[in-house]
Amino acid sequence: MDPRQARTWSRLVEVVHEIAAERPIDEVSVAEVARRAAITRDTFYRHASGPSDLLSRVLRAELDELLADFSTEADARGGGFAVFDVAERALLAHMREHRAIYRGAMSPRLVPELRDMLVDTIERSLLDLLERHPEIAPAGPAGVDRARQLRVSAAYAASGTIGAIEVWLADDEPAASDDAARAILAASPAWWFSPVD
Repeated sequence: MDPRQARTWSRLVEVVHEIAAERPIDEVSVAEVARRAAITRDTFYRHASGPSDLLSRVLRAELDELLADFSTEADARGGGFAVFDVAERALLAHMREHRAIYRGAMSPRLVPELRDMLVDTIERSLLDLLERHPEIAPAGPAGVDRARQLRVSAAYAASGTIGAIEVWLADDEPAASDDAARAILAASPAWWFSPVD
């Protein structure tokens, strides 16, 4: 990204955070984001297809950074529960920090772009962990392709996690991040508690 594009992206990040914290992202227009970012609509469309897509891209970048740290820590921790506990708490802390943004993106579930991004991000992280630590991977039924079984397990866990997080976000007086993490982990698949070598 050249310096001018980087400055534009930085401004878009700032503006979409501001606007999404003020009101629901599905009520925001491209024209408003472009005006507040002091760019043209054409420039906006070089970065995203709409405000929800922009918000999804911005939050994905933040989560990718968070999950890169988790990936490194997962190898050092040595226990399945510890690994997922740390990751779940970090994810919920991020969401609590941006609570107004995430709540503004719900009606009653998260807008599709944001929900899909979250499920995909968690799913990729889980698949990465399973590839690096096949010993914790859930056993599938006989005759089911191993790679397919891993994708099914990661998809199931990721979608369930986001569904639980939506319940937590929708609560007018949400539990603390740590309490929510414990509740989600209590409902998590058994393979999350397998020891990591």
